[in-house]
Amino acid sequence: CPSPNKKLDNRNKIIAFVALVIIQGSHVLFFKTSQRGGEYQYNTASAICITEFVKLVLSMIFHIQTKGDGPLIPHIQFNEFATWSILAICYCVNNQLTFWLLVFLGPGQLSLGKSFAPMLTAVLLWQMYGEYINKVQWSCLILVVAGLVNVLYTITCPDKDKSGNSTDATLDNHNSLIFGSALLYVSCMITAFSSVFNAKMLQK
Repeated sequence: CPSPNKKLDNRNKIIAFVALVIIQGSHVLFFKTSQRGGEYQYNTASAICITEFVKLVLSMIFHIQTKGDGPLIPHIQFNEFATWSILAICYCVNNQLTFWLLVFLGPGQLSLGKSFAPMLTAVLLWQMYGEYINKVQWSCLILVVAGLVNVLYTITCPDKDKSGNSTDATLDNHNSLIFGSALLYVSCMITAFSSVFNAKMLQK
């Protein structure tokens, strides 16, 4: 019979998972609905700055609550500071890319495309740290990516009129989707690199 602490730990994991899914799904919709005529009427960098400031305040509160008798500002080596700075830049660029992506892609397309990140994460783990995932995990990733390729390829194919020709508006939309897909790949690469690098730093 599982101990009460084990049950509490599992419940916290489930709550954290559900909260993460809700946040990840809703923030993309908020970004999209904040557009007017396909454009943002505010400075997207300032929106990210406000978000990061809120994160900073929350981090400071949690740090003060858990630091115990340790110093308020712990000593940090320069190489650690440089490493975390690189990660911060990656997250900042990726957040800004999300605004750009929603100009060229819909929320559903963006959420689907982000599912490429696990495959890229597995490849980076293998290339950077020599870690492998098992055959079942690889099979699942390949099936997910195969389905995504089929869906995204259908989305980016230009529609044709009754005569079989693509209209100028359709071609413009097609070119926007192609450019958005390229940005999406860059975003997935940044996500994968940041996830792998961050996980390894936290495990040290």
